[in-house]
Amino acid sequence: MKKDRTATLSRAPHLGDFVHQDVIPMPGRLAVDYYDWDLHLGFSVPLNEVTAGTLVTATGTIAAVVRLSGGRAMAVITTADGNSAHVLLNADIVRMVTPALYRGNRLNVRGTVTRTTVSQPAGIVAGGVNVEIV
Repeated sequence: MKKDRTATLSRAPHLGDFVHQDVIPMPGRLAVDYYDWDLHLGFSVPLNEVTAGTLVTATGTIAAVVRLSGGRAMAVITTADGNSAHVLLNADIVRMVTPALYRGNRLNVRGTVTRTTVSQPAGIVAGGVNVEIV
Protein backbone atom coordinates (compact mmCIF):
# COMPACT_ATOMS: atom_id res chain seq x y z
CA MET A 1 0.00 0.00 0.00
CA LYS A 2 1.40 3.37 -1.03
CA LYS A 3 1.60 5.93 1.76
CA ASP A 4 0.08 9.34 1.15
CA ARG A 5 2.70 11.96 2.08
CA THR A 6 0.15 14.73 2.50
CA ALA A 7 -1.86 12.78 5.07
CA THR A 8 0.89 13.18 7.71
CA LEU A 9 1.36 16.91 7.23
CA SER A 10 -0.52 19.47 9.23
CA ARG A 11 -1.56 22.57 7.40
CA ALA A 12 1.70 24.01 6.12
CA PRO A 13 2.17 27.78 6.27
CA HIS A 14 1.36 29.55 3.03
CA LEU A 15 2.48 32.88 1.69
CA GLY A 16 0.70 35.58 3.66
CA ASP A 17 0.10 33.46 6.77
CA PHE A 18 1.26 34.92 10.09
CA VAL A 19 3.80 32.31 11.19
CA HIS A 20 6.17 33.93 13.70
CA GLN A 21 6.20 37.13 15.74
CA ASP A 22 9.93 37.88 15.56
CA VAL A 23 11.29 40.00 12.74
CA ILE A 24 13.82 38.09 10.66
CA PRO A 25 16.67 40.50 9.87
CA MET A 26 18.02 40.64 6.35
CA PRO A 27 21.62 40.89 5.25
CA GLY A 28 22.36 44.49 4.35
CA ARG A 29 20.50 46.02 7.32
CA LEU A 30 23.62 46.55 9.47
CA ALA A 31 23.90 50.13 10.75
CA VAL A 32 26.68 52.06 9.01
CA ASP A 33 28.05 55.57 9.38
CA TYR A 34 28.74 57.87 6.46
CA TYR A 35 29.31 61.56 5.81
CA ASP A 36 27.21 63.49 3.31
CA TRP A 37 29.56 66.05 1.78
CA ASP A 38 26.71 68.05 0.23
CA LEU A 39 24.88 68.53 3.53
CA HIS A 40 28.04 68.51 5.67
CA LEU A 41 26.38 66.05 8.05
CA GLY A 42 27.17 62.59 9.34
CA PHE A 43 24.50 59.88 9.31
CA SER A 44 24.01 56.46 10.91
CA VAL A 45 21.52 54.41 8.88
CA PRO A 46 20.95 50.82 7.73
CA LEU A 47 23.31 49.80 4.93
CA ASN A 48 20.50 49.17 2.44
CA GLU A 49 19.47 52.85 2.66
CA VAL A 50 22.86 54.11 1.44
CA THR A 51 23.48 54.58 -2.29
CA ALA A 52 26.04 52.39 -4.03
CA GLY A 53 29.53 53.86 -4.16
CA THR A 54 29.23 55.77 -0.88
CA LEU A 55 32.12 55.48 1.58
CA VAL A 56 30.88 54.00 4.89
CA THR A 57 32.26 52.66 8.16
CA ALA A 58 30.75 49.74 10.06
CA THR A 59 31.55 47.56 13.05
CA GLY A 60 30.28 44.07 13.74
CA THR A 61 31.15 40.63 15.04
CA ILE A 62 32.48 38.17 12.48
CA ALA A 63 29.83 35.48 11.97
CA ALA A 64 31.44 33.68 9.01
CA VAL A 65 34.38 33.91 6.63
CA VAL A 66 34.47 32.28 3.21
CA ARG A 67 37.66 32.12 1.14
CA LEU A 68 37.23 33.15 -2.49
CA SER A 69 39.41 32.82 -5.57
CA GLY A 70 42.42 35.08 -5.98
CA GLY A 71 43.12 35.25 -2.24
CA ARG A 72 39.98 37.26 -1.52
CA ALA A 73 37.48 36.52 1.25
CA MET A 74 33.87 37.33 2.09
CA ALA A 75 33.08 38.00 5.75
CA VAL A 76 29.64 38.27 7.29
CA ILE A 77 29.49 40.68 10.21
CA THR A 78 26.54 40.98 12.59
CA THR A 79 25.45 43.16 15.48
CA ALA A 80 23.60 42.33 18.69
CA ASP A 81 20.27 43.20 17.04
CA GLY A 82 20.82 40.43 14.47
CA ASN A 83 21.33 42.63 11.41
CA SER A 84 24.25 41.76 9.18
CA ALA A 85 26.30 42.75 6.15
CA HIS A 86 28.53 40.95 3.67
CA VAL A 87 32.03 42.44 3.48
CA LEU A 88 34.31 41.67 0.53
CA LEU A 89 38.00 41.68 1.52
CA ASN A 90 40.62 41.95 -1.22
CA ALA A 91 43.73 39.73 -1.27
CA ASP A 92 46.00 42.34 0.35
CA ILE A 93 43.65 42.86 3.29
CA VAL A 94 43.17 39.10 3.72
CA ARG A 95 46.95 38.59 3.83
CA MET A 96 47.30 41.21 6.59
CA VAL A 97 44.44 40.05 8.83
CA THR A 98 44.26 36.28 8.20
CA PRO A 99 45.54 35.38 11.70
CA ALA A 100 42.59 37.28 13.22
CA LEU A 101 39.77 36.42 10.76
CA TYR A 102 37.84 34.13 13.09
CA ARG A 103 34.22 33.93 14.18
CA GLY A 104 33.59 36.02 17.28
CA ASN A 105 36.24 38.69 16.67
CA ARG A 106 35.10 42.26 15.98
CA LEU A 107 35.67 43.72 12.53
CA ASN A 108 35.81 47.48 11.95
CA VAL A 109 35.55 48.13 8.23
CA ARG A 110 35.73 51.18 5.99
CA GLY A 111 34.73 50.73 2.39
CA THR A 112 32.25 51.46 -0.37
CA VAL A 113 28.68 50.25 -0.63
CA THR A 114 28.05 47.80 -3.44
CA ARG A 115 24.97 46.19 -4.97
CA THR A 116 25.29 43.50 -7.62
CA THR A 117 21.58 43.46 -8.47
CA VAL A 118 18.57 45.35 -7.18
CA SER A 119 17.06 42.23 -5.59
CA GLN A 120 20.19 41.39 -3.57
CA PRO A 121 21.14 43.09 -0.30
CA ALA A 122 23.78 45.81 -0.20
CA GLY A 123 27.31 44.86 0.84
CA ILE A 124 30.61 46.58 1.57
CA VAL A 125 33.79 46.35 -0.48
CA ALA A 126 36.46 46.89 2.17
CA GLY A 127 39.16 49.46 1.62
CA GLY A 128 40.56 49.09 5.12
CA VAL A 129 39.82 46.97 8.19
CA ASN A 130 40.77 46.65 11.82
CA VAL A 131 40.18 43.36 13.67
CA GLU A 132 39.70 43.39 17.44
CA ILE A 133 40.52 40.01 18.96
CA VAL A 134 37.90 39.16 21.56
